[in-house]
Amino acid sequence: MNISKTVLTLCICALLASVAAHADEYESEIKARQAFMQILAYNNGMLAAMVRGKVPYDAEQATIAARNVSLAASMNNGSMWPAGSDLDSHEGTVAKKEIWSTWPEAGNIFNELAMASTSLEAEAGKGVDALKAAMGPVGDACSSCHKNFRQKR
Repeated sequence: MNISKTVLTLCICALLASVAAHADEYESEIKARQAFMQILAYNNGMLAAMVRGKVPYDAEQATIAARNVSLAASMNNGSMWPAGSDLDSHEGTVAKKEIWSTWPEAGNIFNELAMASTSLEAEAGKGVDALKAAMGPVGDACSSCHKNFRQKR
């Protein structure tokens, strides 16, 4: 009887571990891409505040923030986007599954963001007008991706 209880307990523990492992599938990838988006949002927010006059324009800080956007946008983050890590399959994400079924389109938007952020980095320290002009294409790339591939919050 003691062996039966032990076997039953081990089977229940194995089942619970299996369920927990499945629930955690893609959790680190989802958290990583959310952190990636937060980095972009934080730095773009600093730049937007300068453009809107909410904080004084600072060429050094603008250059640093633009560099951060450029570095983030240029990183290879494909591993953060595994198929099946969409909002229909997992809680805690707003990524629509269309991002995977139309990948070339989404990939092109990421490329546009990388190119636009390179220009942003080059222009950010040249004055508020140059910063404002360079932010437009970055915002367009972000908006395009969010419009097509992110569920509204």
